[in-house]
Amino acid sequence: MTTVSDINTIKSKETTLVQLWLFFYVFSFFIPAINLDIGFSLKIFMPLSVLTLLVFFNRLKLNINTTDFLWVIFICLGFVSVSLSIDLEKGFRLSLGALIIYFCYLVFRSFLFYCVERNIKVESVFLVVALIFSSVSLILYFIGLKSIGINVLSFEGQRVYGVLVDRAIPRLIGVVQDPNIFIYYASIFIFYFGLKKQKAFLDILCLVLLALCCLLTVSRGGLLALILVFSLVFINSFFRFLLRPKFTLSFFAGLLSLIVFIYIAVLFLSSVDDVISIIERRLSSAASGSGRFEIWINGLSLWQQSPLFGIGWHNFLYYNSNFFMRDNYAHNTFLEVLVETGIVGFTIYFLFFLSFFYSILKVINSDSRKIYLLFTFVAMVLMLNNLSLIISEATFFLMAVVYMSLYKIKLSKS
Repeated sequence: MTTVSDINTIKSKETTLVQLWLFFYVFSFFIPAINLDIGFSLKIFMPLSVLTLLVFFNRLKLNINTTDFLWVIFICLGFVSVSLSIDLEKGFRLSLGALIIYFCYLVFRSFLFYCVERNIKVESVFLVVALIFSSVSLILYFIGLKSIGINVLSFEGQRVYGVLVDRAIPRLIGVVQDPNIFIYYASIFIFYFGLKKQKAFLDILCLVLLALCCLLTVSRGGLLALILVFSLVFINSFFRFLLRPKFTLSFFAGLLSLIVFIYIAVLFLSSVDDVISIIERRLSSAASGSGRFEIWINGLSLWQQSPLFGIGWHNFLYYNSNFFMRDNYAHNTFLEVLVETGIVGFTIYFLFFLSFFYSILKVINSDSRKIYLLFTFVAMVLMLNNLSLIISEATFFLMAVVYMSLYKIKLSKS
């Protein structure tokens, strides 16, 4: 005969297994460098999503909301634009990638809903995932530095373990494939731990490791986005302090941390180029945004050729290479969307982000502790102005956490 104690033991074991599954599932989103090229990058979270759907099939709720609907419309429009473009192969591959990541997002979000129903705190795995993410990235970086040695110039443009040599500077890429995109991935952890009111020692350690990783990426755009958003955080705290003056330790610790981070970032970026020839190259690239301004002008001229529906999804690189002799992406996601899918596609993409933003505001209105979601979103939007990242699992990971939070609020009210 099964007793109440036996039932509770079984439930406890099931909860432990779900928590372990949650950890591996979350972690799989933050190791994009581990992938298999099968015409597109098959990343670990993709087969894991299929496995999750099979294992938890009867317990998952694959519902669709307004933000999802807008993304599906955008994918459909992108797919149609590809059929009218020159580089069909790349366009169809991006369309396939967008569908795969959207499917993975739906499964992951549904799994988070299931975790909420079992009273499992999803953010509880953030600490372990962030510690592994940052520490492994640093280890790979220093292994890469050791492999490169003093022959930095001979490794120009190469990835060596956790290092990318870019204009004679060893930049951290860690478990991501690009130093600029690394900060994009790290941002949700940075703001989660940075805005956490009661920080334990491991929280602070994690934040320090993440900050060090971000500094070692030497990403001007990424670091600037972090500085700007943390400045907004401080301004928000300052005005709240004026309304209700309260000299707390956390207020002064936050102010001091912001000042120290900005100082170290500026000092690091200004002193990292200790060779005159490297300084000249970095200054010349900085003056033109590493050539971005010229790329953006080229992009606008391409958009004028087909302003309504664009030149075709994932065709910017082809046009820029063949017509302007620049083998570069747009380095601006919103401009790339405008050029490739026209005003129609850009409008839908903008509405997608607007709906996403509105959902975050709904979460914060009910639970102010989730303010980190808003600042992560703002930082990501700022970074997208310097990145070509139309589809990214990091964006959809944030979306899943946002809608998981809304679902949790809904359950608490019912």
